[in-house]
Amino acid sequence: MAFVEDHLRRAGEDRGVATVLASADEPIPGSPRWSCVAMYYSALHLAHAVCATRDVHPDRHSRAIVEFAKTEGIGQ
Repeated sequence: MAFVEDHLRRAGEDRGVATVLASADEPIPGSPRWSCVAMYYSALHLAHAVCATRDVHPDRHSRAIVEFAKTEGIGQ
């Protein structure tokens, strides 16, 4: 899990995720909107990390995101 947390932190810094989160309809940290956006980006970067470590083609990233969201109960 430390690998995933570290990857998400670095991905946020490298790709400006914090900026995206802060500007997404100006959600308030802790609000449902903020949580939804944060979970989406967490799932996105986790999927990229998983795909990278398993040498999965980038076209399959979206499927990995959907599968991750299902297992975590995001959007249900």
